[in-house]
Amino acid sequence: MQGQPCDKTNGGCTTGCGGFWTDAQCKECRSDYYLSNNTCRKCGHCVGNKPCNNRTGECINGCEENWMTTKCDVCVDGKYGQWCHETCGRCRSGTCNKKNGTCEKGCLLQWQAPLCKECQDHYYGERCSVSCGNCFDKKPCDKASGECSKGCAGHWDPPYCTECGRNYFDENCTSTCGHCKSGAACDKTTGTCPDECQYNWSGTRCNVCADGFYGLDCSGECGKCRYRAPCDHRTGNCTAGCEGTQHPPLCKVLPDSNNDRSPSSGLYVVIGVITTLLGVAVSVIVVLVYVNQKQRQCPSQRYISQPEPPVGHSQMMEPQDYDKLGVRQTDEYMEITAGNDKTPRDSGSNYVNETLR
Repeated sequence: MQGQPCDKTNGGCTTGCGGFWTDAQCKECRSDYYLSNNTCRKCGHCVGNKPCNNRTGECINGCEENWMTTKCDVCVDGKYGQWCHETCGRCRSGTCNKKNGTCEKGCLLQWQAPLCKECQDHYYGERCSVSCGNCFDKKPCDKASGECSKGCAGHWDPPYCTECGRNYFDENCTSTCGHCKSGAACDKTTGTCPDECQYNWSGTRCNVCADGFYGLDCSGECGKCRYRAPCDHRTGNCTAGCEGTQHPPLCKVLPDSNNDRSPSSGLYVVIGVITTLLGVAVSVIVVLVYVNQKQRQCPSQRYISQPEPPVGHSQMMEPQDYDKLGVRQTDEYMEITAGNDKTPRDSGSNYVNETLR
């Protein structure tokens, strides 16, 4: 035993050997161990679990799987761990630390350090070479399957969110498909309809009105435009004018009965009523102004129709009718006038008239 004296004659250990030592003198290592720097060390992973050379530690028949060197005590490249069972990740150098598995020189593209065993966020697949789709709220997809567990953003199609949902197209799935015939889905990249368009629609994407129709839903029929030109697909106006007596800008006949309930007919009725009311209002205002002016002019016209002739200087100097009565003094005229105050006004007027004759 360790610490006990040996036999002084033959050097034998009378109480046995300590540790991994054996033989009578305790100078040889036990089986599965070999001598190294006066210490017994355990053999490596020799094939078939056979013992190594107890002097050199070599595995004469080779190593178990994943082990290397003559002593079979080091993991082969690409393996790590206590038993060399763990596989290194996608290290840039091709090998990892054989104890803890870290890639000391970094990972290949899209692999997550330090072990480089899983994809970086937003990548998936065996080689982490496939980008995740447009997951909701920009969350990463499943790194193995690529599915977006929280759903898709916008109009992308689950579960991978890598192509547009039904009736949407373009690189961001923000454009709406047109009016494809029978409700068919458009091409998710170009937006073209696989077959014809629905009635009244036209174009490769079936998103514009066919000639002869207009409006948001292309349900309005164009009027009779000149030269049979199509009307404006948005407003319905005939930019080239109308044929015959059609009414611009839509070049449609104005409604003449109450049975016409089209939006354009109602519009024309409203316009006609407003125009009539405005005409009546203007006529009333003109009449009122004319009457007011006539009333102001009436007094001056009566005065002008009976003007007094102006008296000239020569007429003022000529003898007047009362001078022919023989009255010379004003006092006598006054006496005559005073003396005849009792004569009626009409008699005095006749007297003067007879005298003047």
